[in-house]
Amino acid sequence: MKFFYLFIFFLLSSGLCAQELSRSTVQSSRKSFTIPFQLINNLIVMEVEVNSSATLNFILDSGSGYTLITDYTNIDELIIREGKTILLGGLGKGMGVELYDSRNNQLRFGRAMYEDAQILLLMDSKLQLSERMGIPVHGVIGYEILKDFVVEINYVTKRLTFYQPAYFAAIESRKFRRYDVTPFEMHQRKPYVHAQFQLTDKDSLKEKLVLLDSGGWDSFWLFQDFDEDLKIPEPNFIDTLGYGLVGEITGRRARAEIIDVFNRKLERIPGAFPDSLSIQNLTRTPGRKGSIGGELLSRFHLVFDYPNSRVLHRTNRNINRVIYHNLSGITIIKPFHHLPLIQIVNVRENSPAYNAGVRKGDYLDYLNGNFAPDLGVNAIFEKINQRPGKKVTVSLKRDGKVFKTQFRLADPFEADN
Repeated sequence: MKFFYLFIFFLLSSGLCAQELSRSTVQSSRKSFTIPFQLINNLIVMEVEVNSSATLNFILDSGSGYTLITDYTNIDELIIREGKTILLGGLGKGMGVELYDSRNNQLRFGRAMYEDAQILLLMDSKLQLSERMGIPVHGVIGYEILKDFVVEINYVTKRLTFYQPAYFAAIESRKFRRYDVTPFEMHQRKPYVHAQFQLTDKDSLKEKLVLLDSGGWDSFWLFQDFDEDLKIPEPNFIDTLGYGLVGEITGRRARAEIIDVFNRKLERIPGAFPDSLSIQNLTRTPGRKGSIGGELLSRFHLVFDYPNSRVLHRTNRNINRVIYHNLSGITIIKPFHHLPLIQIVNVRENSPAYNAGVRKGDYLDYLNGNFAPDLGVNAIFEKINQRPGKKVTVSLKRDGKVFKTQFRLADPFEADN
C-alpha cells in the first residue's frame, strides 16, 4: 500500500495574495535542452520535480498564470513551503475554491531549476484530471516555466525544447527561417492573439481577441457573454464542455464555418460556447472573446517566445486532419489509478451510444474485442472518434450484469440531434 505524506516547511510567513506576481528565478547551464512529453487528448503532460521530493505530471498550460497542484492522492511524498489559505474563483458553476498559496519552492525539469517558485495547492479538487486523462496528472503549469525561455513545442515528435533567449536569437534566422511570426499580448501572465472567425456561411470573417490555451483540449471556445454580436450557429446542442476549478462547465457545441489563425484558414471546425453560469467567476480580460485550444494548436509546430511577446509557427502534418467531436456520445474516466476499470460518466442524449442502450455509470469492459482498461483512456477516445459510420461493439457491466451492444459512430452536427 502506498502512503502519502504532505510536508509543509514553516520557513515563510507570507501576507501576499495569489494574484500578486511571484519572483522566481531560473538556473540552467545549457543553451538549450529537450524533454519528452505525453500527448493526451491534445494536452501536453510533462514531468516536474517539486522541492527534491515528488516528480509530478503537469499539463503545460499557456492559459495558466500559476503553477497549480490539483491532485496529490497518488503521490508518495510532497514537500511544499509554508504559505496561507486563500479563496479563488475560476471556470465552473461553483462559487470559489480554497487554495494553499505557497512561495519559495524549487522546481526542476530537464536541465532547468527554478528557485522561489509559487505553487497553489487545490484543497478540494473537482477537476479529476487523473481520472479523466487515464494517467496520474497532478496539476497544471504555465507562466512559471514559459516566461524565461523560448519554448519549442513539437506535437508530432512529442518533444519540448527550451532555449536560452540569447541563444535562440543567434540561431533563429538559420533554424527557424521558415516560420511565420505572430505577436501576442500578455494579460495576467497569459498570451492573447487576434484570430478571425466566420461562424456561418452567411457571415463575414470577424476579428476576435482569443487566449492561446494549450491547457484546453477543444478547438475553440467563444464567450457569448463577452461578445454582444455573437450568435451561436445552427445546428448546436447542449453538452458538458469540461471541468474547471469550481466545477462542471456546460454550454453548447457548434461548428465555425472558418477560423483564420496563424495565417491559416481552417474550415468547419467544431467548438464550444460556455453558458453564463459556467463563466460567472472568470476574470475578464479587456477585449477577450474566447480561446484557441489544443485541438487547433496541435496542428502547428509552435515556438512560444514570452520574453519577446510572440509565437513562431508553421503547420505540421496534422493540419488537414478532420476534426470530429465525440462521435459515440460517451465520456469516460479511469476512476481508480491502480484498478483495471473504465467508467462511463456521461452519455449524450440521442447519441449513437445512448440509442444503443449505453448509460451513465456503466463500466466499459471490452471495446471491439479489446479489454478496455488495457487500451487506456486516450486510445479508447481515439478509437471511438475515428470516423462517422464506423461500427463499434462494446461489452458493458451494469449492476453486476454483463451485456453487449453495438452502434455506428455519427457526427453530432450531421445526425438528427
